[in-house]
Amino acid sequence: MILVHGLGGNRYTNYPYAEMFLERGYNVLTYDQRSTNENTARYTTFGYLEKYDLIDCIDYVSENASGKIIGVWGQSFGGATAGLAMGYEDTYRKVDFLILECPVSSMEWMINDEIKDMDIGIPVSYMTWCGNIVNKLKLGFFYKDADVGSAMRNVEIPVLIINSKADKLTPYFMGKDIYDSIKGDNKQIWTVEDSEHVMMWIDHNHAYRDKVSELLESVEK
Repeated sequence: MILVHGLGGNRYTNYPYAEMFLERGYNVLTYDQRSTNENTARYTTFGYLEKYDLIDCIDYVSENASGKIIGVWGQSFGGATAGLAMGYEDTYRKVDFLILECPVSSMEWMINDEIKDMDIGIPVSYMTWCGNIVNKLKLGFFYKDADVGSAMRNVEIPVLIINSKADKLTPYFMGKDIYDSIKGDNKQIWTVEDSEHVMMWIDHNHAYRDKVSELLESVEK
């Protein structure tokens, strides 16, 4: 299992989830995403550049665990990293299943929402447009290039999306948009009504574990 943390987290915050997979006999790889903890990269890019780091991890695991089941779990912005990686040059073919918890689906929406909260008196659309141009010049990509739904359109491996209708940070529609974007039927979405962002593990721990176990059992067969 490769675990990808969200914004504000690091490899250590993945440990409770790692324990769940370790108990089922999986080895676990967890790492710091860019600009987090011991990772000294300067920028966080909502998964666009981070996807290359995850792909390196997938290649490493593939080389060292040939013939073994490989899964990826991504949380929040780590879900964006995982989704973008799966859709890059058919990387999903190297992986057996994917779990996305409260995934970010759109870098553009997240930045637009952040600008709204700043309330600095300049039209949000203009600020977003300017930021998009600067992002392209500085980092080499537009916000729309980090659209997870578009990236995952042709992903064929089993995908489990976990989200909440009470999530205000990555709203329910984000996970649903990704789910709807995947063309095939090898997908499922589990939505709770009452949990705040990434709190399903605490609020609905038994159900969370059951949903993951169901997916793992289907893959292991």
